[in-house]
Amino acid sequence: MAGAAISPVLPQIYSAFSNEQSSDLLVKLTLTLPALFIGLFAPLMGYLLDVWGRKPVLILALLIYAIAGSSGLYLNSLEGILVGRALLGIAVAGIMSGFTTLIGDYFQGQKLARFMGYHGTFMSFGGILFLVGGGWLADFGWRYPFSLYLSALFLFPLLLVFVSEPAFKQSSAGAHKVAGLPIKKMSLIYLLAFVIMALVYFIPVHIAFYLNQMEPISGAKIGVIMAALTLASATTSYLFSRYSRILNSHVCFCSSYTLMGVGLLIISLSGSSSLVLVGIVLVGLGFGLWVPTINVWLVSGLAPEIRGKVVGGFTTFFFLGQFFSPIISQPLIQWKGIAASFIAGPVLLFPLAAIYLWLIFSTRRDSIS
Repeated sequence: MAGAAISPVLPQIYSAFSNEQSSDLLVKLTLTLPALFIGLFAPLMGYLLDVWGRKPVLILALLIYAIAGSSGLYLNSLEGILVGRALLGIAVAGIMSGFTTLIGDYFQGQKLARFMGYHGTFMSFGGILFLVGGGWLADFGWRYPFSLYLSALFLFPLLLVFVSEPAFKQSSAGAHKVAGLPIKKMSLIYLLAFVIMALVYFIPVHIAFYLNQMEPISGAKIGVIMAALTLASATTSYLFSRYSRILNSHVCFCSSYTLMGVGLLIISLSGSSSLVLVGIVLVGLGFGLWVPTINVWLVSGLAPEIRGKVVGGFTTFFFLGQFFSPIISQPLIQWKGIAASFIAGPVLLFPLAAIYLWLIFSTRRDSIS
């Protein structure tokens, strides 16, 4: 969402600053720079969440989000806008880590799973609004999509009034020993976050070029196909919130990896935009199921005093996967073309699905015996 609003106006931004040195590269950085700074600063945000408290970090991050995100409205230099995009990334790191941590603070068990589903749903719908809103405002000029970031100011009074700082009991000396960082669990989840985000982000990075290779296609149609990914993701995140009490995490992971793998395989083998749309919808359905499932696994059982740090680390790897996605896929594209890059999805995801399928049957066999 941090970059979605300005995607439609990148060519216009390039035209506005075409006389500047290296403007081609710098304009592309306006889209990717937030992801890099989210990844770099999420651990610091996690630390501050545990030291300062959740609400102070969220208040500061929300203000920076509005001011830095709207930088293109009033700054006249490309370098200044890039600084604003970097600050936007830092703000998003605080917002994402802060709210995910708060959900873990407020809820446990089935309530936690249900609210994580709502969290994923509203994140997806926010992405749709920014994509559609950015495209609509682009017709009025390249500066106007930056105004979407000012929407954070409308949330500011709601944050002040309705979000309360969770009160924790002071841990005893013995409890502090128990509240160590779960290194093995964190390492696995962080690795999965990086890999899944890198694979899913192949779609926004390459799909417009891929579709143009197949057939003449309008930018509006590409936007609709892209929005289908987010809409499908919102659908399964909402279903997760409704039915999490009867869903086993192994089933959710197996289903999500299978859906994403099949979707990326269909995209790779497609010869038309219609088939690409089918593949993108399947990837979105799988991703929408994966996000709340991995978040529940991440925050479950964490002591409050380390929750912010752990969530901050997750945010780092999640967005570093996004940032490095085009770098990882480029050798595959140079070797065999764009279609070959999507094949990396099923190659990595189907074995993961098989592992969880084995865990499902192993658990059932043990319960029967």
